[in-house]
Amino acid sequence: MNTPKLIENNVKNYLYFSLQKCHQYRVKFYSILLNIAVFTGFVIVFGTTLFFCWKKKPDKIDLEKKRAKDQELILSKIRYFQQVKQHQKETMNSLTNLPITENLADSLHDFG
Repeated sequence: MNTPKLIENNVKNYLYFSLQKCHQYRVKFYSILLNIAVFTGFVIVFGTTLFFCWKKKPDKIDLEKKRAKDQELILSKIRYFQQVKQHQKETMNSLTNLPITENLADSLHDFG
């Protein structure tokens, strides 16, 4: 038995391939549009990051102030350690490099 067909095979094939071509065109168009949007977003994010890094870059006056502050900090540390070393020299026995304590000094005084 032949079933009745409302559409001929040639028309059916033509519509099928036509719709398939439209689908491929739409996928290609969306793909290009998505790539452009991602590239634009990347450029915006990267450009904004670079701009803010450039904007926050300290100028020469700030760099000089920071350098002077760092030098002063280093010099104060050096002075502090020199004072500690000088204090240790003053409190150490020159023969044995042991610290002189009051008890030891008293016992040496009593002995000699």
